[in-house]
Amino acid sequence: MVKVRFEKTGPAINESDIVAFEREIGYALPEDYRAFMLRHNGGVPHPDAIFVDALPDGVPAQILSFKSLIHDMGIMTIGSIYNDTSKRIAKHVLPIAPDTIGSLFLMSLDGADRGNIYYENCYYEEGDKEPTGPFDATYFVASSFSELLGNLFEYVDEQLEAKRLPWEKSIRAGDIGAVDEIIEQRLFDDLTNKQGRTPVEEAAIHNQPEMVRTLLDAGCEPRNAILFACRHGRESMVIDMIDRGIKPVDECLFAATSQGSITIVEKLLALGMSPNDANRHGMSALKIATHNRHQKMIDLLISAGATISVGPANSR
Repeated sequence: MVKVRFEKTGPAINESDIVAFEREIGYALPEDYRAFMLRHNGGVPHPDAIFVDALPDGVPAQILSFKSLIHDMGIMTIGSIYNDTSKRIAKHVLPIAPDTIGSLFLMSLDGADRGNIYYENCYYEEGDKEPTGPFDATYFVASSFSELLGNLFEYVDEQLEAKRLPWEKSIRAGDIGAVDEIIEQRLFDDLTNKQGRTPVEEAAIHNQPEMVRTLLDAGCEPRNAILFACRHGRESMVIDMIDRGIKPVDECLFAATSQGSITIVEKLLALGMSPNDANRHGMSALKIATHNRHQKMIDLLISAGATISVGPANSR
């Protein structure tokens, strides 16, 4: 069975959170899915692709993320999506993940097909492949959540990959030799991809700590690399950059709090960041931690002087 790893997982939840959710919807979660939620509370899977009957042959669906029971403001949770699907499809059907084109992976919570996973083709049109699921425009995918994970595989969109710049591909592949060539030609601050990101920023996003260190050692301008590392929970990478004297921006505190990274938040607070500043949505770090029900983070922020009442949001 393929080993699936997860990034951008939700804040920690416990048995009481699961039980409360089950009472709210009126159905118990299958044991394998319950165990996954207790361990990860959702997250972005790697690999993420699976073939479904709804799509053309050779084109898989790619899971965008497994939704969390609890997450910070602005991120849709299972409950918020269930409010729609319970009325539109059936009350015993739980939406567990969207794919990259907006369709949904669903889980049956009752009946003879309890635990089965289905794919709802949100773009279904007459003439498409005949649905194999029990509801309109749905297709059978797996007989359990565990089977779904076991069938995931890595998919490379060759057309998209062809559009990537050579240095982007090298960084994603972990090719340190290509980075040495960039350094030798002194190109590290001149190269940018279509998103405007430099090699060191891409290395931070794609968890290439050796590349980040090598580029910074060569004098590469860090730009937003530390923020990207905070957003992806790269604790050792963030600490290394701070120890190098790279100054984190205010948004790093909100990103690290949302990721649930105690280590990064402790470091940022030690640098003098205020736990009472608010982000552009008016959310302080304490509000984010409270919304996530992350008690250790709440305790840390309060001990650093965070207060419940926060003034007008600043836009730093």
